[in-house]
Amino acid sequence: MNRFLTNLSLLTSLLFAVTSHSSVYDLEEISWENPKFVKAFTGSYAFDTAKTPSITSDEKTLFETLTPLISSSPQDAIAMLESSITEESSGALDYTLANLHFQAANSEKAIIAYNAALGKFPGFARAHKNLGILYVQTGNYDAALSSLLKTAALGSLDGSLLGLIGYVYLNKGETASALDAYRLALIFDPESRDWKLGKAQCLINVGNNEEAISILDELIAVNPGDTSLLMLQANAFIGEDEEMKAAANLQIVNELGKSSGTSLTLLGDIFINRDAPDLAVEYYIEALTLDDLNKSRLMRTINALAIREAWVQLGQLVKATREIVGSELSPDEQTTLLNYEAQVALGTGNDAEAMIVLTEVVEKDPLNGQALLLLANYYSQQNEIEKAIIYYERAQDVEETEVDGLIQHARLLVRSRDFPEAARLLQRAQSIRPQGNVKDFLEKVESAARSMRY
Repeated sequence: MNRFLTNLSLLTSLLFAVTSHSSVYDLEEISWENPKFVKAFTGSYAFDTAKTPSITSDEKTLFETLTPLISSSPQDAIAMLESSITEESSGALDYTLANLHFQAANSEKAIIAYNAALGKFPGFARAHKNLGILYVQTGNYDAALSSLLKTAALGSLDGSLLGLIGYVYLNKGETASALDAYRLALIFDPESRDWKLGKAQCLINVGNNEEAISILDELIAVNPGDTSLLMLQANAFIGEDEEMKAAANLQIVNELGKSSGTSLTLLGDIFINRDAPDLAVEYYIEALTLDDLNKSRLMRTINALAIREAWVQLGQLVKATREIVGSELSPDEQTTLLNYEAQVALGTGNDAEAMIVLTEVVEKDPLNGQALLLLANYYSQQNEIEKAIIYYERAQDVEETEVDGLIQHARLLVRSRDFPEAARLLQRAQSIRPQGNVKDFLEKVESAARSMRY
């Protein structure tokens, strides 16, 4: 695997892996859009006095009045409950009020009411679970985990509870715990799309891509147009070094009109690794038109073409970048583009144009190490030694290019047979950033310098 592919794999893990406090995937089954969830939640209004707070006869009469209002006029039900709740009233009233606030998307009031219910009846498993679900939906994963684990401790285990615990662990970046929870959840609820998806994400995170791919094959067979599944499986394929299978998934995503800047640049990266820069640049340019394209990611993409010396395609991408997102680039990014334009000019033999661009870059940014190095290399190739040395020395004063400036300056001195000074520069470069190939070069230069003494 070449160096760029290694970088690509790293980028991929950053793009798709779990990170703390960020949503891993959208829950479809634990949401108000899912009729089964709504039905189950609505059913939680009923009470089992063995597991829930007891109610007085007056409160029983109140609930008989409330029951039709809950579905027909929830705001009236809320008002009736708020006027009836006291410090002495049953936690069942606070719990019912919390449920109504939850359904009305009033999270703050729902949390207060659930906690009031639990203050009166700490062993109220349904209140703990619904509070946990609420915290999940609002992204408060630490609080969600506490509530859900309390529910489990009270013995109310089922697939949805264990799956939610897995989901919370996954969002917290605790993959091993998440995987254990998902495996248990699927014993209770083996057909759950959410828990299969969560398990697949965990497996990818721990490097078990093969099993993840199998799970995702099952899910994609049922939902062939689900682009989130195709994207996740593409990530698993890359983890297995099956880039072209990943590319096939990403192309389907593109055909479905669901591509993102991330998926298109990843697709371009795959074709770069396959030495197909013409295809790659098409996807890179398409990615420029999407709002979610990360600009720093774009610069790495441009650099990938420069590393491959794909000058024609690099020129196309730099031109498209200026035309499509040029106004959004920072001054430093604008200058970086000028550097790439100069590299394109040099790579395609248009030295005069390259010198004009590089001179402009250095005038705007005297400490632009890359431009200084390009100028130095140009004058070195033209055998204008004094000018080349001036620019190499300037590049050495920039931290980013100090080592490269020293090494390339040394190469120029070797051509001039100034072995002692070349050795001194290489020793300095090695003291800053040791490199195996430079070590070998230094040994040869030092040997040549010694032979000159005899």
